[in-house]
Amino acid sequence: MKTYLQSSYVFPASQKQKGMVLILVLSLLLAMTILGVSSMSTSTLETRMANNFQDRNAAFQAAEAALREGERLVETENYDGSQFSTQCTDGLCDCLKTSCQYDGDNTLTFWEQDVVWNTSTKHMTYQTISLTELASPAKYIIEHMGNVCPDSDPSCIVTSTDPRMFRITAIGYGTTASAKVMLQSTYLK
Repeated sequence: MKTYLQSSYVFPASQKQKGMVLILVLSLLLAMTILGVSSMSTSTLETRMANNFQDRNAAFQAAEAALREGERLVETENYDGSQFSTQCTDGLCDCLKTSCQYDGDNTLTFWEQDVVWNTSTKHMTYQTISLTELASPAKYIIEHMGNVCPDSDPSCIVTSTDPRMFRITAIGYGTTASAKVMLQSTYLK
């Protein structure tokens, strides 16, 4: 028969550390989890910021394309003022019979009125092939501001042969309807 000796020697330091390693490992695990969750949260926020920037940039590009189309129309068409109406028909708005200048009261200019942008017969639309993924096509209006003096002389008397002033306003949308950019330019012809 064989006999085995059992050792009952216990390391003295381990008697003081009962459960200490478990607490240390759990603390490290908690710290790593907090660090990982924080990193994921930051990454998600950065992704949302990048998507919003991209969406706003698409809206800006659409608005700029529509603005350039409006300027092209003013340059190439022979607008003498008779094509424009106070009802803003087909996006051609006449400012001679109504106020196109914001004067601080409740009177809104054409480009400030929601009805102009929400009614398809009161604006022109511009859709390019490269911007087909937008929430809505870009829209623009052309406002006839009247004739203006060719120089800045305050004693100048405006005549019908003086250059005409036009204000083109365009609104573009991104891939979501909440991304909206409005641009304006004035054009003297």
